[in-house]
Amino acid sequence: MDHQERFEELADKFAGRPGVMPPNDSGPRRFGSSAIKVHASIFAMLSGAGGFIVKLPEARVQSLVAEGQGVQWDANKGKPMREWIQISSTDPDVWLGLADEAFAYVGSLKR
Repeated sequence: MDHQERFEELADKFAGRPGVMPPNDSGPRRFGSSAIKVHASIFAMLSGAGGFIVKLPEARVQSLVAEGQGVQWDANKGKPMREWIQISSTDPDVWLGLADEAFAYVGSLKR
């Protein structure tokens, strides 16, 4: 299974949750169009290269980076974004666990 298929499977698991907007690949290709959102804010997405990216509290991102589980994502701008991490693992259970964390975190910010 490739990254895109794994991400689509993950998106399906979140599709029925309150406030979740699944990826919308049918329209024009814009930033966030292929991301999973809660209350219109992105919490999980794939990078152009297929890396799995989630938004988490800065301290959690730093902890995951220190554990070697990923790198701070920089959106190809050269400056790491403090609340975004690109995950090294391709394990679906790791993706689901971190996506759950990201869903809860981002969902709590937009109420």
